[in-house]
Amino acid sequence: TAPFNIARMYRDGRVRGGVDMNQAVVWFDEGLSRGHARSGYNAALHILEDRPSDYAPFDAAAFAAKSSALSGRYASKSADILNDLPRKLIDGGAQRLMVDLGADLAVDGAFGPASQAELQKLLDRHNVGTAETDPMARILQLAALTWRTNPFRIDLY
Repeated sequence: TAPFNIARMYRDGRVRGGVDMNQAVVWFDEGLSRGHARSGYNAALHILEDRPSDYAPFDAAAFAAKSSALSGRYASKSADILNDLPRKLIDGGAQRLMVDLGADLAVDGAFGPASQAELQKLLDRHNVGTAETDPMARILQLAALTWRTNPFRIDLY
């Protein structure tokens, strides 16, 4: 997709000003929003490896979860990233997705009773059902809800 290619230009320094990983992730995010799993994989990977200043490791978990909810080779590679993350990052990624979906809570990686209650309220608002309690199942439930509430436009392809 065009956003993916723009992101690569920022990542590789083929733009005025040189390498800009923050802008690369912005454009990988745009590609992911259009259903491009490879963009989400790259966003997660570069956040974890290059540590762009505008992003936290929790964001990498959120990108990996959203990407892994799609299909194809890079969805699978994104799931591999997610599986290798410690629980605190997975919980923080779930909180990031919750905030993106309108929840009011701190993104701190401490998914306690307050976060669980906020998750159930969020799911109730969207008529989704019971909140998962397993960290991996929970972040994947939120990734699926993200796509359900923000579908990518197939008319772009």
